[in-house]
Amino acid sequence: MDCQTIVVNYTHPDRDAEALSTALELAYRHESELLLLHSNGACCKEACQRNYLFSEEELVQQVNKANGYGVPVVVKIVDEQSPLEEAIRHLDNHDLLVVGDSHADCFSNRVNNVSASRVCFPSQVEPLAQAV
Repeated sequence: MDCQTIVVNYTHPDRDAEALSTALELAYRHESELLLLHSNGACCKEACQRNYLFSEEELVQQVNKANGYGVPVVVKIVDEQSPLEEAIRHLDNHDLLVVGDSHADCFSNRVNNVSASRVCFPSQVEPLAQAV
């Protein structure tokens, strides 16, 4: 799969650190641009509720800590009641959407079959060290 642009759905470092790491690794492998989409609100389950938005500076610090590859990352903060819908809207303009495993059920039930092939979860991706 050729991925020129990748978006990662990022809610909180405790919850989505693996998704961020996977997205950075995939962006490095494919020499892609990465958009970190940070949103507020709830997906479809109470467990997905978020009521705090990190500042752009806080997000950049979190990305820089995880970004050992030097991948260029653009940060977009969206105060949206439906982060799930916002992420799916971005899927139309990007080649791949990386979503945390904890959100797998939320996204699997909402994307159509065509888009589903462009949604990726960390548990589906072989680590770079093993892939080489």
